[in-house]
Amino acid sequence: MQSRDCVRILKCGSPFFLMHCWYIIKSYRIQRYKRGIMSKPDLLDIRQKIDAIDEKIVELYKERIDVLKEVAEYKKANAKPVLDIAREEEKISSLKSKVEGDFYKKAVEELYGQIMSTSRLYQYSLIDSKAKSAAFGFKMLDELPRTDGSAKVVYQGIEGAYSNIVAKKYFADKAKLYNVRSFEEAIIEVLEERADYALLPIVNSCAGPVWEVYDLLRELSVYIVADYEYNIEHALMAVEEASLSDIKSVCSHIQALSQCKEYLAEHKDWQKIEIANTALAAKKVKDDKDPTQAAIAAKEAAGIYGLKILKEQVNKFKHNTTRFVVLSKQKIYQSGAGKLSISFELKHKPGTLYKILAAFLFNDINMLNIESRPIPEKVWEYRFFVDLEGSLHESNVKDAIYFIEQNTKEFRILGNY
Repeated sequence: MQSRDCVRILKCGSPFFLMHCWYIIKSYRIQRYKRGIMSKPDLLDIRQKIDAIDEKIVELYKERIDVLKEVAEYKKANAKPVLDIAREEEKISSLKSKVEGDFYKKAVEELYGQIMSTSRLYQYSLIDSKAKSAAFGFKMLDELPRTDGSAKVVYQGIEGAYSNIVAKKYFADKAKLYNVRSFEEAIIEVLEERADYALLPIVNSCAGPVWEVYDLLRELSVYIVADYEYNIEHALMAVEEASLSDIKSVCSHIQALSQCKEYLAEHKDWQKIEIANTALAAKKVKDDKDPTQAAIAAKEAAGIYGLKILKEQVNKFKHNTTRFVVLSKQKIYQSGAGKLSISFELKHKPGTLYKILAAFLFNDINMLNIESRPIPEKVWEYRFFVDLEGSLHESNVKDAIYFIEQNTKEFRILGNY
């Protein structure tokens, strides 16, 4: 019987008959192969060989992990660090020497690099949970302190700025609000305890990160304790007697100009002027009384500064959302916190970021966002900012964060909120 004849039978038989025919065909092909009629094994035969090898590898890997537990217990009892770079490098070098050819050597290096990374993750998971919590230094609270109306909250900008609008919405009547000129000044107000909290923008869904705020979070000891997302709708505004055809220049914050670049591209003859924030741009237009000048700001700013809206929603995307963060001097987080932000630096070597991010996979943690920022004093080296789901009181999050802290440079928890 030829194989093609059996295939014809298979097309019209019952399920049980089909299974029986398939078994006959398989046996027939194996017999042909044994008799030398078929000179090459089919893909199924090859995969069966791989499956057999994989089963052996899994058994040996399980045995290795069991021995690894003994190593972890010894290190813990003798206060030895989990990471032993010299030992790992020596081990990988020794294993590479056992194979010939560049491909095999590289494959062994990659495989054991990942095995050792996973081994460290496992060892860190065995470290006492209380010790990890103490290392982080954060305290969990039921609610943020002084949100009963006595808290002082500082924001950057003036009345009518988006930070002012969001501060009113988020804190309502639970805080006393005041403003400063810059992001750095706002954080210093918190550090010097003139304010309990600062509210600042950190990222926009269209224009990306507000890098100045990210950099300040790295440089100054404040922590994210809450966040709030606000849908941004920019409007073009000018003095009452102005018309759209009069406009020759437009001023706003750099982020707002970026978010409205498609609209501004339709008016290439307009001069673009960067201002510290959107409300200040509206105030400038009011104070200058120049009908050829317009501002891009929130609609609320037009009402505050007596300006006429020439065009609403000049940002291209309707879902133009900015995330604002509430910053505190205290290392605290609320019991219902579900997001965590961290930052770290890595050696400029292939695979370093991949090995660190494996901590999230190993501990079943969802990464929400990752950003990279050049380190000015280190050519072609980067600082990473990562947002992830979870809370510092969860054991899997503790394990992942502890691993990353021990295996990166300049590690910081930016907040749990």
